[in-house]
Amino acid sequence: MNPLRIFIGAFFCPATYRTAREPQQGLYLFYSFLLVLVTSAVIVIVGASFLQRMFFDPQDGKAPLVDQFILSQAQQMPVMTLQNGTLQVKAKQPYIVNITISKAGVGQSTDYPWATIDTTGATTMHNMATPVLIAAHEIYIKSDDKAEVRVYPYEKITTKSSAPLIINRALVMDSAHRSLDWLHQNLWKLDLMIGIPMWLMFALVAYVLRLIMLMALALVGLIVSRILNLNLEFAPALRVAAVAYTPVAAFTTIALCLTAHAPGVWILLLLGSLMVTVGLIASQEA
Repeated sequence: MNPLRIFIGAFFCPATYRTAREPQQGLYLFYSFLLVLVTSAVIVIVGASFLQRMFFDPQDGKAPLVDQFILSQAQQMPVMTLQNGTLQVKAKQPYIVNITISKAGVGQSTDYPWATIDTTGATTMHNMATPVLIAAHEIYIKSDDKAEVRVYPYEKITTKSSAPLIINRALVMDSAHRSLDWLHQNLWKLDLMIGIPMWLMFALVAYVLRLIMLMALALVGLIVSRILNLNLEFAPALRVAAVAYTPVAAFTTIALCLTAHAPGVWILLLLGSLMVTVGLIASQEA
């Protein structure tokens, strides 16, 4: 029986369950794997579409959040000159760079400080209050857990040319617009580069969890089969569980796509047990 017929029959066809519990070799675990691949792909696609609308599409007449973020950083950049591994800044210091996020429908914005520019030496890696410190001779970046501070000297990231590198707002804004144009034009490539690995990793984890769930449901099937005098072995019970879990998997996928929340494990186990019971009872009448 091909996977498509198993999928359709799992919802309303007693013969599908009868075939699954017969003593034969069937690719029902492979069918379960295919089902995980398809449902995982649906979840990843819907999730990616939501994130794309949230971050890359205009919101209430405002620019996309990604554009707001990048352009807000560019607009805040002071005039800086980098020469021979030393940075000079034409601005009052310490100079704080914020992430500015506009709230849709409210008309307000919130600033989140993320970088400090201070070449005077007043701000150091020991008293820096933002995740990033741009100092006279190096850049300091705090780790995610704030337990470690990484140091990147300018001498390692710049050439030894005697000509100064002048960084002004016009240069930064031009680079920002070029970056955004490239990003929006190649967004589908980024979707594939990020989405496919995420889909495969998500599907692998989901399949391992699915196997555990199917084994638990197979035990339920053994108990139900004794009550119904079917006397199933574990392997046929596992195949029945693989078929019976199809409607539950479809329900879970729809719930995740619509609400971003999945039912709890005990609810899934209860629904799966109910479907195994219904499938075994229906298979007697096929």
